[in-house]
Amino acid sequence: MIDPEELPEGAKPVDFCWACKKKPSGVYRARLALRGFKQVAGDSYEEDDKAAPVVNGLSIKIILTMIVLANWYTKIVDVESAFLHGYFERPTERLFATIPDGFEPYYPPNWLLEVLKTTYGSKQGAIQWWREICKALYYLGWKRHSIDPCLFIKVTKDGHLIVLLLWVDDVMIAGKREDVISEAAAIGRLFDVTDESPDGKMVEYVGCMIDRTKEYIKMTQPIKIARFKDEFGFNGGGSRPPNTPSKPGSVLAIDAEGDKPATKSEHAQYRTIAGITNHMAQWSRPDILNSQREVSQFLAKPTKKCIEAQGRLTNYIVHTEQLGYTIKPKDAGTWDGKQNFKFVVEGESDSEYAKDPSRRSVNCGCTYLNGSLVKMFSKMMPVVALSTTEAELYSAVQTAMDMMFTYHIVIAMGLTVELPMVLYCDNMGAVHLANNWTIGGRTRHVCVKINYLRELKEQGFIHMKHKSGTLVKADQGTKNLGVVDFWRFIKSFMS
Repeated sequence: MIDPEELPEGAKPVDFCWACKKKPSGVYRARLALRGFKQVAGDSYEEDDKAAPVVNGLSIKIILTMIVLANWYTKIVDVESAFLHGYFERPTERLFATIPDGFEPYYPPNWLLEVLKTTYGSKQGAIQWWREICKALYYLGWKRHSIDPCLFIKVTKDGHLIVLLLWVDDVMIAGKREDVISEAAAIGRLFDVTDESPDGKMVEYVGCMIDRTKEYIKMTQPIKIARFKDEFGFNGGGSRPPNTPSKPGSVLAIDAEGDKPATKSEHAQYRTIAGITNHMAQWSRPDILNSQREVSQFLAKPTKKCIEAQGRLTNYIVHTEQLGYTIKPKDAGTWDGKQNFKFVVEGESDSEYAKDPSRRSVNCGCTYLNGSLVKMFSKMMPVVALSTTEAELYSAVQTAMDMMFTYHIVIAMGLTVELPMVLYCDNMGAVHLANNWTIGGRTRHVCVKINYLRELKEQGFIHMKHKSGTLVKADQGTKNLGVVDFWRFIKSFMS
């Protein structure tokens, strides 16, 4: 407690607020939070202390695939009031605050508080919590992954692997049952935790409901779909529900003369729904990636046509609410969890050449771990490609980067990956250029991308092979397919 007259020169106190929330379980929570946006850089915090890492989404899907392969026992614990565990590291970081609402009767009038530990809302809260949990895990014998700073590994005396994922204040541990229970208990002795996976059953993770069997893990988001119905009034399309997220063969574009701009309220709703569907495309609905990419292009100035396209997308999600991203690797349950197992990483890439009005191509790539989809992207090229070969090479390079990330995640855990990893592409020109040291006048402008793939080939990491376009599932992420082709492609990773 500080007398206002003792406040250091130049120091500006911040105030608290009450953050109220209704949780998915129906419980109402009120949390005292600091108005951290009033903190002054260089005074009470440094610029490097504003953000903390979370586990990479690809790392999560790799670990979930391993859980199915090894039939691992899992436990998710939530650390109570995680951001209150951090400390201000630098002596110059002195933070002062006014008395919170509701506590005024217990303090002298106009007095201030000096904040000695991080709290929710403070700039340093997230990074200091991450540092504290890392120290605790080092103390318990965990080793931090060399690639992902929020992935930790441990090998037991009998050679079994245990993995731990940090997602803010959620800690997921996977491995043999007795090892997982022991490690969760050890963390519980250092922090107050809540067990969110009774009897090892995963119920909810990263905002998704988890349905797990011995053969697969299925991720759905019924709470977000319920929000579409209750808050925005989408009913799945009524008597004629859409069977694809976008009209087959269409390309969403703005007609400056014939299309009316959205109203202010429509614009706000458009951005809100786009944020929800973006999260769903990442975690539970990869089948909407291309449609979501189109809708997200016009967040700044949507038109009536954009509103209509987003309405179809949302109605499709509501109509197919039973669908979810399914992690279903080959030979599920055959791995014993030791470091003697060989993983198989494969990729597929495709590109739709210059179909957008901007003449930029749309690329899509899929990365598989033991036959299960772990990464899929749908992106428009930042530049105009001068040929279909260049567009396909650009997509192949992006997919190769995801494959190499997957490779390094697995290898750094002491496991092995079958080499070379195979990258499939439906363009013979791109395959030929990637696998051979030849270059001509029409391909000099793409030499950097070619050399990246060629070096991976020479080092024995990746080999490109041709596959018919009718078999490349990445085709689904480059264009709005018809009903038959769309469902034929997505059935391998959706159920």
